[in-house]
Amino acid sequence: MKRTLAFWLGLSAAAGLLAFAILPAIAQTPPAATAAADASASTGKIHGFVTGAHNQSLAASGTVTLSPVGGQKGEYKFNISKTGAYTAEAPAGAYSVRVMMQDQNGAAEYNKADIQVTINAGQDVLQNIDLGNFVSVTSTFKGPSGTIHGRVIGPDGLPTPAGTVSLSLDGGPTAKFSFPVKTDGTYSGIAAPGKYTLVFRGPTTPPDKVVDQIDNIKIVVGQDVAQDDDMTRKEYFDKMTPDQKKQFEEIKKTNQALMKDNAVLMNINADLKTVVQDFSDAVTAKDAATKIAKYQDAETLMLRDTAAKPDASTLWEELGRAQVGLGTAQNDQKKYDEAIASLKKALDMETTAKKPNGAIQGLADSTMGEVYARTGKVPDANAAYDAAAKADPTRAISYLKNESVIFSQVGNSDASAAAADEAIKLDPKQAILYYLKAQGLVTKATVDPKTKAFVAPPGCIEAYQMYLQLAPDGAYAPDVKDVLASFGQKPLKK
Repeated sequence: MKRTLAFWLGLSAAAGLLAFAILPAIAQTPPAATAAADASASTGKIHGFVTGAHNQSLAASGTVTLSPVGGQKGEYKFNISKTGAYTAEAPAGAYSVRVMMQDQNGAAEYNKADIQVTINAGQDVLQNIDLGNFVSVTSTFKGPSGTIHGRVIGPDGLPTPAGTVSLSLDGGPTAKFSFPVKTDGTYSGIAAPGKYTLVFRGPTTPPDKVVDQIDNIKIVVGQDVAQDDDMTRKEYFDKMTPDQKKQFEEIKKTNQALMKDNAVLMNINADLKTVVQDFSDAVTAKDAATKIAKYQDAETLMLRDTAAKPDASTLWEELGRAQVGLGTAQNDQKKYDEAIASLKKALDMETTAKKPNGAIQGLADSTMGEVYARTGKVPDANAAYDAAAKADPTRAISYLKNESVIFSQVGNSDASAAAADEAIKLDPKQAILYYLKAQGLVTKATVDPKTKAFVAPPGCIEAYQMYLQLAPDGAYAPDVKDVLASFGQKPLKK
């Protein structure tokens, strides 16, 4: 259907924008951060100390080189520090290790036997390299064997997320078989049959020290041994000094409180995920009942969460957004008042914070601006949206664009055009901004009493023409051409 200017003037300014959805202003993870997380997930780390075979002395210099197993190209070289320590980060996979070192006494050495290690994605594994007695992280042992698995529990009662469990035949000093401890505290591996001492070393434990050990661990051919290293056991606790015992009792109490707090945070994070979906569903819902139901669900969750964690500004901001949604869907001034109170709490917290979060401030200010715009308080709305743009400059254009849309929805064409004009100053290349400006101005069109021709207000034709220049095939291009034709205008040629 061809839309003439008379068609546009016959409707409120809001009607021309019903197809323009206001995107929920929820903070999203930037693509760069996602890419970084993906890259991190494909690499792992390995670290430890290098000991020479000549006189069991720590290395004083040298290099550790990792070469991919299987004929793949490329290698990764890392320096050995003066204390004999090395740290390596490389893509997950199996590697052969080449060590060139000089020990504390000046003796130069290199590994003569094949050494292999496995780097696991997202893990940091301790692997001390003893050129005289090396067992790789991924066991290459062949022959009759059994398996062992378990979990390392610290004195605080929590799983230990890093370190190495070793099996020793000499009471601990020499590791015959070593297995990395995973982030959940578990370990597993293959070993030859025999009676061993199980030894646990942390990531920073020197080679000649142990954190804990358990004697008489028997590996049997074809059998799996379940053996936890639980440092809350009486035997380990009895070895502590009175001060150490007191310290760990306090740690246990603190950890119990932290675990309770973490459970609360897990529930809150789950609720926030639901609220984001509720907002999205409410925006796209075509019926009022669905909109109301979604905003009510979001409000209920955020009321519960602000009670559980009242010092979290983001929860008050999300609560305010839900209340604004309900106020709009139900035409309820009381909900708008509740929203203003919630949003002010979020802003007060951020204002007094040591490091204010501009994103939260921007969202809270812009949501307050929406309330003021919908209730006819134009100066307050302008001030709130300006504050949002100042607090979070990265979203300034979006805030001002939303301001223009909301003013248009409530029939305030002058304020809508003014907000669009402010956004254009920040980004003159966004076509939609010119469309919003023109939509606000076109309601001021008049009819020449003599010629009966439509007369556009200043800036209106120019805004429509600029929209077509920037988006000749845009969603609103057909309508814009019709409006221009009503004014006796044709699209400008580029």
